[in-house]
Amino acid sequence: MRPESQEGLSVSDWFNILVLHQNRIKTNPKSAINEHFLPRFLDFVVWGHEHECLIDPQEVPGMGFHI
Repeated sequence: MRPESQEGLSVSDWFNILVLHQNRIKTNPKSAINEHFLPRFLDFVVWGHEHECLIDPQEVPGMGFHI
């Protein structure tokens, strides 16, 4: 849920993070989520359920957030 601007606060005052426990599209597309289906207003996504451990966030081209 993205907050709306309020008096004295703007949307840019918020940091939007999503924590997700699901396969990424690299596996079977019927049992996974493609990162391009996520909303563009997210700033950072913590993606669990992966087999490899990626310590450094990776930018998702064209989406404006990192996983």
